[in-house]
Amino acid sequence: MRLASQPDRHSQSAPSEWTLADEAAVLARCRAGDATAFGGLVRAYQDRILNVCWRLCGRYEEAEDLTQEAFVRAFQQIHRFEGKSQFYTWVYRIAVNLALSAQRRPSILRHSSFDTAAAGQDGNRDGDGHRRPVASSERAPIDAAAANESRELVAAALEQLEPDHRAVVVLRDLDGLDYDEIAEILDVPRGTVKSRLHRGRAALRDLLVGKLGED
Repeated sequence: MRLASQPDRHSQSAPSEWTLADEAAVLARCRAGDATAFGGLVRAYQDRILNVCWRLCGRYEEAEDLTQEAFVRAFQQIHRFEGKSQFYTWVYRIAVNLALSAQRRPSILRHSSFDTAAAGQDGNRDGDGHRRPVASSERAPIDAAAANESRELVAAALEQLEPDHRAVVVLRDLDGLDYDEIAEILDVPRGTVKSRLHRGRAALRDLLVGKLGED
C-alpha cells in the first residue's frame, strides 16, 4: 500500500467527485476480493486517517505504519462492514484504537520534548525531521495557541497527556467529533468521554500555563 509522503492537514474530505454511490460500488468489489478497488478507498481517506494517527502518536513514521495497518485490517475484515455508517467512520475507529494501543505499550519512546518546544527549539519535528501535527482549530485550551510557536507548544504538550485523555482532546478539540461519536469510536460511555475531556483539558492547561502568555 502506498501512502502519501506527508499528511495534508487541509484535506478534510474525500475527493469532490467521490459519492456515497461510488463508495458503495467500490465496497461491493472489495467484498468480492478486489484489492485494486480497495485502493480507491485508501486514496480517498488516507490523508485524514494519517492525520489523526499523527496527532495521537506524534511521530510521522509510526503514524504512517498505523495508517497502513488500519487499512490492511479494514480490507481483511471488509466482510464485517455492514454499511450502517460511512466506510471512513469505520476505518477511523480502527485507526484510533490502533494508535491508542500503540501508545499504551511501554516500548513506545517519546521523541518530542515539551521543554524543548518551550525553549523555542524546533520541537515541532520528530526525530526524522518530519513536521508534527498542530492544532487545526482554536478551542479552549487550544484556543490560546494562535501563533505557530504556540501551536508547537500545544502539540508537544498533547504528547505528555495520558493516552486516554489525549485521545478525547484530539477527537473533540482538533477533529471536531461530538460526544456520541467519540463514545462510539472509543467504546466507552458518553459520561466517560466528558470526564476524560475535562481532565485532559485541565492537564493541558497545567502544562501550558505561563508559556502562552497566560496567567
